Amino acid sequence: MALGGMKLEEALRLDTEHSLQAWLPLFDNLPPVLSRFRDGDFRSEDDGTGDPRVVFIGKVLVRQILGELRSNTELHLLGSKESWISQNMWLLKAMESFFSDAAENDLAVIALWGH
Repeated sequence: MALGGMKLEEALRLDTEHSLQAWLPLFDNLPPVLSRFRDGDFRSEDDGTGDPRVVFIGKVLVRQILGELRSNTELHLLGSKESWISQNMWLLKAMESFFSDAAENDLAVIALWGH
């Protein structure tokens, strides 16, 4: 199928406005489901060209991440402790909404990380 046939303009989107890159290291210290957010179920390797990495997050992992975003109090407590995080708490709500829509529609997610 050609990319045009995938109707990417109609796909669910989450624009993190670069905040996600700063959040990712925090996820490494949280439950494993959230740390898998960066690598997904499958990922492309960095080939040294500067192209973004492609990550596939399957339907099951989408639901697991959503559950963790909804229930993890540690994430929400971070917002009250550090000013940078409190200014970027909008990202957690945006991620929860995005993963909720994906889970409700039984969708997997393809993410692009990097440049």
